[in-house]
Amino acid sequence: MIDSRMYHGLAEMGGYLFSIGGYNGQSRLCSAEFYDPAINVWKAVRSLSTPRSVPGVQRSGGSIYVVGGFDGTVFLDSVECYDIELDKWFPCPSLQKRRSALGLVNYNGCLYACGGFDGSFLDSVERLALGADAWEPCVAMTVAKAHFGITST
Repeated sequence: MIDSRMYHGLAEMGGYLFSIGGYNGQSRLCSAEFYDPAINVWKAVRSLSTPRSVPGVQRSGGSIYVVGGFDGTVFLDSVECYDIELDKWFPCPSLQKRRSALGLVNYNGCLYACGGFDGSFLDSVERLALGADAWEPCVAMTVAKAHFGITST
């Protein structure tokens, strides 16, 4: 990697592995980079507008979504979307609830933000239909949790 980082988000898109945001031991990062396995090299891409660690990261179509996180002071509700062709981040509808360390999954044309942490462990779930202008609440999980893996098939 170009930048040392932990607590970052990872996503695969277009045969590349993207590492986004994180924490370098001193500050939260807004930098992003990708690994090109064909030439075994990391390359920088445009930075996020907001530094964030422990965000939810998920791809959909030709975009990567970065959801929530922690900026070192505040738990975030902001969402950014990266367009790989334009090398540009765009703002997206904000979450209803601030959360970091969430599970984020793309399922059936919607992003689901599950659980996380906002000073307390969360059991809440919210959903964004891709192309919609707002997140909507879903049925809560039976157990509050953060820092967990989630996937769809």
